[in-house]
Amino acid sequence: MFRPRAKLVKYSEPLGDAAIRDAFSSVSSGSPFWHAFDQVIDQTLLDMIDRVSDPAITETHGKLAHASGGVDAISTLKAKIQRFRSLDADLG
Repeated sequence: MFRPRAKLVKYSEPLGDAAIRDAFSSVSSGSPFWHAFDQVIDQTLLDMIDRVSDPAITETHGKLAHASGGVDAISTLKAKIQRFRSLDADLG
């Protein structure tokens, strides 16, 4: 089974928290971009939740821990993005 690999995009300088917040806030909250972006993240999160709840997965397969970690990682990513999208985010 072929899975496309993630590609890391390198930039000359990393953005600080304030610059990330400013970049996210430059896209209006009603933009179709956010609808599409949230939909992709939510679908990935739901896929991982489905894997966790699959009764065929047992801990001996190691897949349960992997899927549970995926749920946690995606949930954390979504929360971090929401924090940056907030104009009054505490970036301290």
